Amino acid sequence: MLLNMNAIFAIFTLPAVSSKTAKGQTPFAAGMIARALRVAFVLALVCGAAPAQAQWFSTTIAPPDFWTASSLNDVSNDGRTAAGYCNAGGIDQGLLATRSISYNIFSSQNIGKPAGWFTNAAWGIDATGDRGVGFGLTVTGGFPPDLVIRATYTGPETGQALQGWVGLPMFPGYQVSEARGISLDGQVIVGYMSFFGFPDAVRWTGGYPQSFTLLPALPNQSGNQALAVSDDGTTTVGQSGTRACKWTGNGMPVDLGSLPGMVSAVANGVNHDGSVVVGIWNDGVDRGFYWTQATGMVNIPPLPTGTIVRPRTCSNANGTLVIVGQAGDSNAPGGLNGFAWTQMLGTQPIVSHLVDRGLFLAIPTMTITDVRAISPDSRQMCGVGVQNGQNVGWLASQLLCATLTGLPTTRYGCQGSEVTIFPYGDVGGGGFVSGTSRYQWYRNGVPMVAGTQPGGSFIISPNDFTLTIFNLTPSDVAQYHCVASSGGACVVTGPVSQVSLAVPQINLEPVDTVGCVGQSVQLVTAATTPIGTPQYRWQKRVPPTPNVYLDILDGPTGNGSTYSGTGTSMLTINNAQPGDSERYRCIITISQCGALTSESTYRALVSVVSETMIVSDPLPTSQCLGDNDAFFSVTASPSGAGLTYQWTKRQPPFPNVYVDIFDGPTGNGGNYGGTQTPNLTIAGVYAGDFDRYRCRVMGPCGFTQTSANALLSAIPAGMVVTGPDSNSACLGGVGTLSVTATPAGSTYQWKRYSNDFSTYLNVSNGPTGNGGTYSGAQSPTLSVNILTLADTQSYFHCEVTGPCGGLPALSADSSIVPLVSPPQFLTLPATGSVCITGTKQLSVSLVPQNYGSVNYQWWRYVSAFPIFAQVPNGVLPSGAVISGAQTSVMTISNFQPQDAGQYYCQVITDCTQAPSTEATLSVCIADADCNGAVDILDLLNFNALWSANLGQSVVPYTNGDANGDGFVDLLDLLAFNAEWNTNVGGGCP
Repeated sequence: MLLNMNAIFAIFTLPAVSSKTAKGQTPFAAGMIARALRVAFVLALVCGAAPAQAQWFSTTIAPPDFWTASSLNDVSNDGRTAAGYCNAGGIDQGLLATRSISYNIFSSQNIGKPAGWFTNAAWGIDATGDRGVGFGLTVTGGFPPDLVIRATYTGPETGQALQGWVGLPMFPGYQVSEARGISLDGQVIVGYMSFFGFPDAVRWTGGYPQSFTLLPALPNQSGNQALAVSDDGTTTVGQSGTRACKWTGNGMPVDLGSLPGMVSAVANGVNHDGSVVVGIWNDGVDRGFYWTQATGMVNIPPLPTGTIVRPRTCSNANGTLVIVGQAGDSNAPGGLNGFAWTQMLGTQPIVSHLVDRGLFLAIPTMTITDVRAISPDSRQMCGVGVQNGQNVGWLASQLLCATLTGLPTTRYGCQGSEVTIFPYGDVGGGGFVSGTSRYQWYRNGVPMVAGTQPGGSFIISPNDFTLTIFNLTPSDVAQYHCVASSGGACVVTGPVSQVSLAVPQINLEPVDTVGCVGQSVQLVTAATTPIGTPQYRWQKRVPPTPNVYLDILDGPTGNGSTYSGTGTSMLTINNAQPGDSERYRCIITISQCGALTSESTYRALVSVVSETMIVSDPLPTSQCLGDNDAFFSVTASPSGAGLTYQWTKRQPPFPNVYVDIFDGPTGNGGNYGGTQTPNLTIAGVYAGDFDRYRCRVMGPCGFTQTSANALLSAIPAGMVVTGPDSNSACLGGVGTLSVTATPAGSTYQWKRYSNDFSTYLNVSNGPTGNGGTYSGAQSPTLSVNILTLADTQSYFHCEVTGPCGGLPALSADSSIVPLVSPPQFLTLPATGSVCITGTKQLSVSLVPQNYGSVNYQWWRYVSAFPIFAQVPNGVLPSGAVISGAQTSVMTISNFQPQDAGQYYCQVITDCTQAPSTEATLSVCIADADCNGAVDILDLLNFNALWSANLGQSVVPYTNGDANGDGFVDLLDLLAFNAEWNTNVGGGCP
């Protein structure tokens, strides 16, 4: 007869077990690095055996004749219940492991199987351990389908008895199904059903009998498996075809992506809320991955030995992601090892992780080969290991989590010293650290590394329980905090500690002080320091350099006085002398820091005075009646505090009798202010206030000085001092009339006589009415632009009003006189001849008129250019001498033939200019001796020169050269004779 085996997957139900906190956890002692770890043990679970000794870590050990292997596949939230299976005679049977409320009595129970069942196993339990899921095989004949089952258990704390199995519903026609995961509240179960080897993912929901839904596949994929569900039941993960995917509720699947070279992937673990998924991807070798919405699919690095990892599940409900599972390890039994991955420590063997979590493995022959479950808070784990050659289930519960408790603090240190910071901040605030063995220190949010720091300080390790900064520098002034974890899990951040350089805090600055000769002068400061005590060192400035100070010591100053207290907060100058007048400061340091850390106080000025001196006296001032700004000021030495002032006023008719005045009414209608200050004000000046004032100044040492008196007088009425005088101007030009007046600040108004109104009317800036314009009508100078003849036929005068108002002062009448234009010549320059080396005058004269200023300039025609050019005074290139070239009479001396030509005079007046007629000067060769007469002597003289130089080259017009060609020949004799015959008996014209 053929044996049909129906595999039945089930959920099993257990009575609720309450959770308790583990007792005996020992906190870190303040300042100590040693950890006090409470070791967690779990019952040695035996399939169907009696309770074993209570431990926080245990394996499911049983007598050899009863079973040969066991596995724990899931653990409750409190770590008191685990579920899996044990194997006896090749048959798997569901296994339930429980721990009592007191944590010291444990039991295990074979879940057993209903009648007709061949085998069964448990794969998951809920948060409390009351219900679980699994599968079994039935012996009913025919084809052997797998069926999902549900089991319920009851019993005492020390051992629970089977209550019952319940099969979960399955779609008709499906032959095999498996239940692989259950939510923490037991309301959602996931798995898959299959038909002839083609699986479909299933999600069961609600209490029994449960409803169920087939989850859809990814596009172009077939064969879905649901392998795990999130603790909150919202997210299912698994595989659709060759792709890892997740479902939210009963919705469409989400492809989790791929990695380079990936052939296939499956998701087999998920965290409490579905935000993190783990699984296995394959590129020819199975490897581990994790997925988040932000990162996508990320490869999980292998163990330090290089072996790859295959994740089972993960947790991060406490804020730190922990991924666990199985890794290949050639050094481990069966080539397998359990692993844990955290962001802080990466991938490490599970034993290292458990030890970091405070667990003491009491079974040295035990090797953990797989981690199959982890609670949401990562404090409970279970899985499979190898002990004495057998596969055994193991349970670790109540693993420690890091805790940092304390208040922020500030650590002060001297520059160059060392500062130690604790991870929990202020010990005095109750700070402590527990359950941790991993640390990372941060400066201003940046992870620190060992060695020399940017500013020159150094640290030995940023991963120790405490952080010590050696050779503290200003660059180390920052905020520090420590991140601690247990094996990379339960990561917590300690309070921020501020590291600061210890610097004196000056609470009282010395102030400028005035002292009297022979008395004591004191300067006082005060400071506090965050560590140690303040130390004081007084210094005095060394003139003339402004910032050079030298220490002073108790004893003689060198000025006839003595110092005391130079090393205290109060400096005293005894029997102060003028030589002690200078600036002083105090250098404050910290007793245990030395000179590297110091602060300087204000540089207080000490003034030692012997008498008061008036530096500047008040100045006289004038005011109008009723003014509010009468002001007198005095300055005196020594400057600064200690001077007192008293203003006084003269009492007429006595010239030197002054009485004190005080703030308030003057008695004349106004008010005094500042009568005991350097500045006296009188608001509302009236006739009785016009008098003399002076100030009496008393110094700090009792010496009194009185300033010179200053007169407060009334501003006088306006008065015309000069003008306007009659002024001449060119028609079409600018004519002006001006006055001078007193006092300063007076106002002006020009007026013009109107024939139409027979009176003077105000002149305003703008058109004159005659074609020109006025400007300056309210100023001391009136201007008439584009002067016309009509403007010169009017009279003007100016009214001057003083600053205080009153009747204006009136100037005399005046008018603008027109200038004649152009100039008119009375005589003109005459044409004539000049003997060689003779003298000639050219002159002009004008008809007497009002031309304004008159200037002259003589011009000569220069044929070489040919142009007229100005004639300059002085020696000409010919040797002739010019004088009066800029006057009406020009004289040419030592006349030479080259100076012959045309001349005229340019006359320039204020309004225009005009040239005279031209006069032509020629050379008279007949007057050979240049005596002004032509007679026989000239003939004889020329003949003698001609005869002596006949045939010779000479200077033109000399030595017989009469025609000026530079050569003496017959032509010269003929030329002279012709000129002599024409002018003999007379002279050159």
